[in-house]
Amino acid sequence: MQQVIQSLENLSDELGYILAQLPQGEQFNPRYFKDPENFKKMIRADVKIERVLVKYFRSLGKRLENKVDWFDYQSRAFKGSLVQPESKWKGEVLTLEVLITDSLEGAFEAGGLSAETQVGFNIGFTAKQPAAQAALRKNSLNLAKSLTKTTRNRLSQSLLTSIQQGHTQAQAASRMNRVLNDPRRANMIAHTETVRAYSQGRLEVGRQVGAKFKVWRNAQPGAEENCISLDGVKIPLKDTFSAGLFGSDAPPLHPNCFCILELEL
Repeated sequence: MQQVIQSLENLSDELGYILAQLPQGEQFNPRYFKDPENFKKMIRADVKIERVLVKYFRSLGKRLENKVDWFDYQSRAFKGSLVQPESKWKGEVLTLEVLITDSLEGAFEAGGLSAETQVGFNIGFTAKQPAAQAALRKNSLNLAKSLTKTTRNRLSQSLLTSIQQGHTQAQAASRMNRVLNDPRRANMIAHTETVRAYSQGRLEVGRQVGAKFKVWRNAQPGAEENCISLDGVKIPLKDTFSAGLFGSDAPPLHPNCFCILELEL
């Protein structure tokens, strides 16, 4: 990560500190550093959504009594039976969607502005444009649904473990809170989804300027094998990149993926 900080020596000490907290392994593609102002916006969005997620999962723990059928806790010992059905979690999806949209708007806009610079077109892009807002909200809703589904599964597994170990209701609730209040999960989600929002902003500008192709760029140390196989792959803007069993319309391909997307007219 020292290499990243040295590449951004003209940026603030605060940003250098933030970058130093990123996980070891795959680093940001060097092309991110060509537009330092928008890269700073993206990193700040990363920090913002991580804090929001930590706060959200902590508050969700206080609402667990509405998410679990405690009445049947002692008598129903099969996975998933105690967590309320998906319909009972719609409010959580909507709450997350709003939080995610607000938190990732800066990264989405930064990606779009960076794409303007890359293709040489100034279209006055902002995340407040109707088309941009629609794309951002679609991305946020998909993420909110995915996170809620994963959270329900994690809680189901936690309850099953508690039943198998003969925990009391209080012990089961305590265990679920520990599962929810996982800063490593919030950190990983923040890094991954900030890159996704940045990439989606670039795609939105690509659509608006009529870009015909997109190129996956991977030249950073520690890159994952499937990402390495995509380096330099060029496909039509509307198509999906494919590597092994994975596919994506743009980075990220996996958690903590720091590849970047480029546009071609």
